[in-house]
Amino acid sequence: METRPKESNVGGGKTREEIVQEKARETLSKLPPDYLDLEVREQVKKLPAPKSLNDKGLTVPLNIFLY
Repeated sequence: METRPKESNVGGGKTREEIVQEKARETLSKLPPDYLDLEVREQVKKLPAPKSLNDKGLTVPLNIFLY
C-alpha cells in the first residue's frame, strides 16, 4: 500500500523510491551477520521438487520462495 502511486504530486512525505529503499535496508538489517548468499543459493539449487514435478533447484516455485 505504501508504494502504490500517489494520487497527486502535492504534499510532502517520502517518495516511493525512498520508501522502497527504507524497506530494503530494514530487511537487510534482519539478516544474520554470517549469511552467505552464494552458499544459500547452492543449497537451494540442490533441493528436490515434489514427486509430481521433475524439476529441482531454482526452477521449483517453493524453492524460489525459500530463496
